[in-house]
Amino acid sequence: MIGEACLYDNFLSAGANVSEIRLQYHIDDVTPYDLALVVYTSGSTGHPKGTMLTHDNLVNCAAIQNSVWPMDPLRTICNMPVSHGACCIDITAYVVVGAGTLVFQERFDAKRVLEAIARHRISWMIQVPIMIQKMLAVLDREPHDLSSLKLLFFGGAAIPIDMIARLRALGCNPQTGWGLTEATGAVTYTALDDDDLTLSRTVGRAAGSFELRIADETGAPL
Repeated sequence: MIGEACLYDNFLSAGANVSEIRLQYHIDDVTPYDLALVVYTSGSTGHPKGTMLTHDNLVNCAAIQNSVWPMDPLRTICNMPVSHGACCIDITAYVVVGAGTLVFQERFDAKRVLEAIARHRISWMIQVPIMIQKMLAVLDREPHDLSSLKLLFFGGAAIPIDMIARLRALGCNPQTGWGLTEATGAVTYTALDDDDLTLSRTVGRAAGSFELRIADETGAPL
């Protein structure tokens, strides 16, 4: 029964049987400060830890991201793991708060991503550097229409200046930033007028209401 409930058609069918009264009861029972997700950290300084994120966390971070990158139309692709904040927050929450269109792909395939950009007129997306490398390799062999893509966010690692220059030449405005699971999503972003060197060597500046402090190993501010 649990396996059947995981099928999308069964999920929709079950939802259709929920009455409006019952639905409204559960909506009213949720506050902004209730737990929405538990997302696990990467464990870079120890064992992965479950981070408790509230509805308010998700909406606030998505609203800040929408203020940094207001897109009209907002159309994107999500091919990131559902267990990662990039999927749940940086992409999905951002698109929901921005009233955009989200195209899900079960797994990354460079050619399918490029085809989807053209078919769905994708305007914004997040990919990690190796994904971008694979997409550029496909473009070396065959052309694809990227005219709708206004901004391409890369994260997780730096990319070299020559790759940034190539993305600019394709009309894809590359941008980057930095965040951590405990802070829900990205907390720093580069600016649209930053040069290639800044994009390749920094992660931008604190956005919105975020405050950052740089400290040494003893906790003393630097």
